[in-house]
Amino acid sequence: MRINIFEGARRITKLIAVLWVIGGLILQFQSIKSPYLRTYFQVDSPGSVPIRMNGKNNGCENEDATEYVSAYTNTGTEVSATLCFKAKVINGGKKLIPVWKKVTDPKILAELNSTTETHVLHKYRVTSPDGKQFDITAPEGTTEQDVIDYAKTNYSELSKLQVQSKEQKQTSKDELGGTAKVFASIDDSKIQSQYVGFEKYSNEVSSYTKKVADSFKLYKADEEWADSEVWSVRLENIKECLLIVFGGLIFIWLFSWIVGWIVRGFLGIPTGQDTKP
Repeated sequence: MRINIFEGARRITKLIAVLWVIGGLILQFQSIKSPYLRTYFQVDSPGSVPIRMNGKNNGCENEDATEYVSAYTNTGTEVSATLCFKAKVINGGKKLIPVWKKVTDPKILAELNSTTETHVLHKYRVTSPDGKQFDITAPEGTTEQDVIDYAKTNYSELSKLQVQSKEQKQTSKDELGGTAKVFASIDDSKIQSQYVGFEKYSNEVSSYTKKVADSFKLYKADEEWADSEVWSVRLENIKECLLIVFGGLIFIWLFSWIVGWIVRGFLGIPTGQDTKP
């Protein structure tokens, strides 16, 4: 019985193609069924709330410190986030990561003032309409209206915040609870804190960024964005899956055809035939 190596090779090629399709679909199934979104959040300064970065050119710069976190929306959408801790120009033009340090020792304060660029921080407490509270810090010179405008622009759930009067400004921290929808300055005149710049791989920066990453959560506006992007990401994953599957099939067919063409050339068999005429 004669052996037809070309017919055997064609069957092997078909088997490989079938396995390729099945394997590709299995590997891509999870990403299609439960897609997760990749995005970047910017942390401008110590105490700032991470803000999702929009646009095609978003991302961390080389000088920024980074942390990688995952979070889920209430509907189960997974968000893979990169936190970008923005570097600032400190120490005569060098870009360092600012870390908020509270200084009480006059000697240490004098030493830091002689070696670093410092900034007085003002701390604001935010109470959203749903009762959630968190703090925002801003550099010296920032007005309450600036902070309110910043919050309204970036957090839709804070759009009903109101300015607290100067008389209310002296209200104690404990009295700011409940459902009050206010921005309140906290101990503006007593803050003895400053930005101190450190290299992005230093222990001080690592400790600071890890704390922010551990407390990271998605706000309502971010969850709504993530849930609205699910089908867009799912369609992109389907396109990628089809590209991989069909690209692999084309490669398998071309490889099989080229090998057959070379072997036929050595054996003197015309293209498209399995035996000599």
